[in-house]
Amino acid sequence: MIINQVIERAFTRSMARIQECFDQPWAQDPVLNIVGHVGFFSSVTQTPDLVVQVSTGCLTALEELQAETSVTFNLETALQWLILHELHHADLGHFEMMRGVPTLNLVARAEAQPVCLNTLPQDDWPKIAPCLELQADHDAMEMMLGSFDELDASELRELVASITAAIVLIEQAGAGREADLITHPKAATRIFQLLGHVGEMWAIPTQVNGAPLPPEQQIQAFSKDVILPAYFDAVSLAKAAGAEAITADLGSPEAFFADIANAKLRRWDALITSGAQEWASLKSVNELLLPLLPNYLAST
Repeated sequence: MIINQVIERAFTRSMARIQECFDQPWAQDPVLNIVGHVGFFSSVTQTPDLVVQVSTGCLTALEELQAETSVTFNLETALQWLILHELHHADLGHFEMMRGVPTLNLVARAEAQPVCLNTLPQDDWPKIAPCLELQADHDAMEMMLGSFDELDASELRELVASITAAIVLIEQAGAGREADLITHPKAATRIFQLLGHVGEMWAIPTQVNGAPLPPEQQIQAFSKDVILPAYFDAVSLAKAAGAEAITADLGSPEAFFADIANAKLRRWDALITSGAQEWASLKSVNELLLPLLPNYLAST
């Protein structure tokens, strides 16, 4: 019963976040379906009602991970990101994109015939589903992270660690699947996108509305107190989960942050970590997909 209450509260707060971010009430009216199961899984279904399904095993796995690590993260915050990820599939128009697939799953999904196949080279078709996952990841984490000066360093670091914990457990839940059944990006790729965004948070107000850049001393403090620790938190969470593949894919701190710098400069050939390389391989396809999303023009 307590597990259900935590998941219900995370769902309620996720919906509140969505309502706060939109200028008008969200058109969707999703319902939550909590499944009593030890497995770590969630999904979103539109048939035509929008239903978010979350297993009780999600909270159990997060609790077990929390007990194995010294990294501070919030269980409910991790669940909120997971739920927002599912809700953003609907908000972004992914059901319309993934024609014939009424359910989008956290770990993998069935064969689909996306509506955009005729507009992309056949070699890029396997990249469509991972791109949609990174889109949902991005919008969910952007909604949760907010603006640069909204939280102090310790609060932001905890928030990033909470999202990272969910990402690590997603990959662990899908471990052992055959390569041709994998429709989601690597955890390291998702973490690369997450920390790449965090590393740019101080510059976003300038890019969006021309606000003055923060003082250099503040930027350096942000890097020292948030960005660097967030990488080491990710490594620690992966090790605590027994996810050696994630640790290897993240690479050394020197390689990871060099890849973030090279990605900003679009030096794709210079990328060396597995997560950065996959992110770059999906980027060009994602740029083609965005204008094809039903809700893309409305949000630009």
